[in-house]
Amino acid sequence: MKQLNIPNKKKQRGFTLVELGLGFIIALVVFAIVFQVYTTTSQSQQADQAQKTMLALVTGAKSLSQGGRYTGLTTEVLINSGKVPDGLASGTTISNPFGGQFQVAAAGVAGGSNNALAICVTNVGRSECNSLVNGSAGAFGRIGVGTGAVVCSGTAGTAVKDRWAATPVVPTTSSVTTACNNDSNTIAFVTN
Repeated sequence: MKQLNIPNKKKQRGFTLVELGLGFIIALVVFAIVFQVYTTTSQSQQADQAQKTMLALVTGAKSLSQGGRYTGLTTEVLINSGKVPDGLASGTTISNPFGGQFQVAAAGVAGGSNNALAICVTNVGRSECNSLVNGSAGAFGRIGVGTGAVVCSGTAGTAVKDRWAATPVVPTTSSVTTACNNDSNTIAFVTN
């Protein structure tokens, strides 16, 4: 009987450089997608948290007002009265989710003096600015967007909403996007 000599081929194990490269590229694409989703979700959550805090500050300030007058109301007065949500006040400042501050002051609207409340939010990024302005527009009569840290006076930069103006200003996608075109915006929200 004759034996057949079949060469014994060793099975190759491992990955080729092409397979490794392709796997690496796929992993990078998946990471980029996950990072983008996380960043967008995080920004949206920051804007939501800021909006909730602003409404809590408005409620606290209104409880301190005297017949709809906010004379003498400041960030420090609001803190000292215990009307700031827990964990946000540090000394005489109120921290916001964007690494800036909430500033509170009396403001004047419709020709009045100290008849409204202004809440300024500093250090607001471009995307968060759009979300915060659009999400809060229904609760405030005037919204102004500017840049840098300003003392809250009820006016800041470009008015994107003003129901008390001679010709009322209504926020539009274009006006809000144009006003929020910086990486560190200050936004003044005014209500009475």
